[in-house]
Amino acid sequence: MLTGEGATNSLLPDWQVYIQAIGREILSEQSPSKLLQVREMLYELLSNCIPADVVLLMLVKELCRNVDDSVKHETVHWGAEYAHRLCMGSKDIFHLEAFVCKFMSIYKKWIVSMFG
Repeated sequence: MLTGEGATNSLLPDWQVYIQAIGREILSEQSPSKLLQVREMLYELLSNCIPADVVLLMLVKELCRNVDDSVKHETVHWGAEYAHRLCMGSKDIFHLEAFVCKFMSIYKKWIVSMFG
């Protein structure tokens, strides 16, 4: 019987595991090239009929699981802001990409402030 993260991942649908991978990609590097790579991953989820609001919610949860407490508040705040924008707008990929860009900016500032 599996225990730990392996057990959790084996019970999750593929799209949720993919969102976890997106979260890891975002946290690994904050650059324009990484943003483009993440955008392609997000587009793949959308093209496979995963709703954008679900993608955003799961991504916010995944990012919050892996960041310092001081970054979580801003992550949730901007997640809510972009969830609202998703409801009001028509091009889901733009809002998801904008959230990722905002998070990368917040996270990069935190890294620089903590580690110089």
